[in-house]
Amino acid sequence: MNMDETIEKRSQLLNYFFNQSVEYTKEDILAREYAALSFSPKEEYVDVFKTDYDDVLTPITDLQNDLPEVLIKGIVVDVDMKKSYCIIHIQNKADNISVSVDTNVLKRYGDYLQKGHLLLIKGHTFSNKVYMHFLIDYNSDDSFILENNYLNKESERFIDDIDYTNRYDLIGLVRQIKYFKSKKSGKQCIRLQVYEKGKEKTYITCKNNPAYPFPTDLTAGMFVSYSESNNSAFCNNLQRAQL
Repeated sequence: MNMDETIEKRSQLLNYFFNQSVEYTKEDILAREYAALSFSPKEEYVDVFKTDYDDVLTPITDLQNDLPEVLIKGIVVDVDMKKSYCIIHIQNKADNISVSVDTNVLKRYGDYLQKGHLLLIKGHTFSNKVYMHFLIDYNSDDSFILENNYLNKESERFIDDIDYTNRYDLIGLVRQIKYFKSKKSGKQCIRLQVYEKGKEKTYITCKNNPAYPFPTDLTAGMFVSYSESNNSAFCNNLQRAQL
């Protein structure tokens, strides 16, 4: 039996099971089989879906190292909701990877964290843990323009083309962001890593100026604007950039 005949037989079985008449693609069949069985009996579901970024995926063995940026692909097999964050477990062939999702990332991407969904996840690793920055959901019809522009370097090219003539702020592309509360002052703060024109920078900013609402929903891939501080480790007036 050739592949076309195999797909037709499995499609007929699915139509009988769901009492419908639909022409399933190979990807559809594997997705439904995985959703029902948590594995695909014929092929690796994760291998069938090719992305534009498969050549730059981080090897699984490298995830044990502390890396500022990783890219992984896998299928959601479990979602463990906590009080202010969640941990998702994704399957990549024989490997089960746990990924921590902070509150700000969860706000933006929580609806995509569904069992059986195939995700491409950008994040970082620290102390043998993976932390999500953003995702692309290949089971969704959404375009994920921000995320694709980051991964295909279009966002970096945009930063490099900025003309700072008559601009009094700086524009950065967020690579990584962490919300925390200052132990000293008790204020809400942000630590962010950004790409500025031709250079990588790390800043801390805290909720100080009431004229600038403190942003609570920033994630990697966004453009932000801010002003320099007398202390080069800090920035002021951080907000999502209006470009």
